Amino acid sequence: MRRRSGRKMTVEECTAFSLSSLVRDGVFRAPPGTLCRSKWTDSDEKETLRIYFSWDLTQTGQSFLCINERRGSASRFSSRVVAQSIEIVQTRLRFGLRPWFLCPGRGNGATCHRRARFLYLPPGETRFCCRTCHDLVHLSAQRHDKRIDALLRLPLSEFQFALTNGSLRQRLLAVQACTVALRRLCRKRVNRQRTSDFVNNSGNRLGTE
Repeated sequence: MRRRSGRKMTVEECTAFSLSSLVRDGVFRAPPGTLCRSKWTDSDEKETLRIYFSWDLTQTGQSFLCINERRGSASRFSSRVVAQSIEIVQTRLRFGLRPWFLCPGRGNGATCHRRARFLYLPPGETRFCCRTCHDLVHLSAQRHDKRIDALLRLPLSEFQFALTNGSLRQRLLAVQACTVALRRLCRKRVNRQRTSDFVNNSGNRLGTE
């Protein structure tokens, strides 16, 4: 998916459906068929999207996450989310099993079946799909600069020298490197807070309405 500017949309601009969060919230410990809900909020704690779904198990042992159609949502991302049936598969690890979404594809006969831990809903779209189906990139891929990475790998004394005594270009790059390092630190804190909020609110999501 591309913007009018021609650049690809990033995953950070989309609503991300995290399988790890569902596992932590106990969705798959609930009896099959239990109606569940997930909601997303923005940085101002304003709700942007809410969906209802159930986890179902077939007679042959296949596991599916069934998302109910959502019409007239107050979401700023999409006014409608279509009904989807997303298969859940597992791969065996040394200690236990790891679950995955099998991407259902973008519809209209287009299938995907890539394994993914996240499915994304870009603004204006109605289906949760993997990053490849929606043609998304990570924000870091658009901002990547090998020169800044090289500066951030320097010992502290060498970095300080580049910042204070280097050429004008080196000093400007060192300032940019400081900004990147600070942004990465802030992003880790924000992501951790979002995850904690998601887990702490899980008890309000499970239930029947």
